Amino acid sequence: MNRLEGYINFLRAINKFDAVDRPTTSESEVWLNRGQDKFVKTRYSGNNAKMEGFEQSQKRIEDLRTLLMTSDVTLTKTGQKQAGTIPEGLMIFIGDTCMVVPSVDVNNTDGSKIAECWETAVDDNGNKYWVPKLTEVTDVTQDTIHGNLTSSLAPHNFMYGQARPLRLFIGNKVEIYSDGSYMANTYQMTYLKHPAKISLYTPRADSLCELPVHTHPEIVQIAADLYLAATAGPTVQIQTQIEPTIE
Repeated sequence: MNRLEGYINFLRAINKFDAVDRPTTSESEVWLNRGQDKFVKTRYSGNNAKMEGFEQSQKRIEDLRTLLMTSDVTLTKTGQKQAGTIPEGLMIFIGDTCMVVPSVDVNNTDGSKIAECWETAVDDNGNKYWVPKLTEVTDVTQDTIHGNLTSSLAPHNFMYGQARPLRLFIGNKVEIYSDGSYMANTYQMTYLKHPAKISLYTPRADSLCELPVHTHPEIVQIAADLYLAATAGPTVQIQTQIEPTIE
């Protein structure tokens, strides 16, 4: 569906195609963007006609696949904490992966216990390096971070050959905490990005939005439902729902 078709279908869905009081192009653009935002959120959360969230069915994966991103986050180390900026455009956090290595110099372990059980390798130039290990992270909040950092049994402490660093989101930052004996070598975040705004003033032959074409009728219908619910008189009750044909 191109942008002109999306605009026309929206006006028809609200029964305003030939009406004098039909919404302007700018107003229609606002409602279509609201429809797109609600589409993404309901398809991710499972609050939809099929009650299926992201990755719970092939349909949901296809609905949001163009928004799925994976980005490396550059971390700066201060003591046992490493901090970085979350990717720009992040809308919904999906998950993360973390590769860790010992904090000590691979050529001067100085009796480090963690170094004794960590694998090393040699690159093409003959330089020895720590082999990074993939590990899970432990999600913490402002309420729980202090208790974890002061507990010898918290999962970020290296014990029995493994550890799970703590991860804290604060504002637009992500913080990774270890016990100091190891650090994150690489850290990646997987997320759904904010979809690009729908514009009806750009070439109307272009696709309605960056989401897959099969989702466009659903987005238009959601936008129409939102418009009708918002513009109905105070004595009129409208149940906002998606047509049965919309999956």
